[in-house]
Amino acid sequence: LLDVPLGSALKLGVRRGDQEIPPVTLPFEAIPTNALARDRLGLEVGDVGDYEAGVVVRAVEGPAAKVGIQAGDVIVGLGSWRIRHTDDLLLFLQYVKAGDLVEVYVRRPGPEGARRAERELSGRLTAN
Repeated sequence: LLDVPLGSALKLGVRRGDQEIPPVTLPFEAIPTNALARDRLGLEVGDVGDYEAGVVVRAVEGPAAKVGIQAGDVIVGLGSWRIRHTDDLLLFLQYVKAGDLVEVYVRRPGPEGARRAERELSGRLTAN
């Protein structure tokens, strides 16, 4: 693991035998998962936890609000993609364009997390 602060840059070089390829400088920035989720689907999300798959909705607006997604819902699938954590969401969002129809699969926890009261919901939204 690298101990590099956000906003700094990494200088990487490659050496192949005696030949050295000129180094490249790469910015070390935060992964834009929430920015993409907000722009394309109208969601702000976070990982559910280590032992549970999905991403929990923290805030909702725009397209996601129109189909009834609420804060506290857990998104477990988008289209044919299984969403286990924010890394899966980021990969999915890279392929979504404005106007795309996205099928959303949600698990809505019951009162105080009661498993028996959970509901599974789905809907289709149009990406921004």
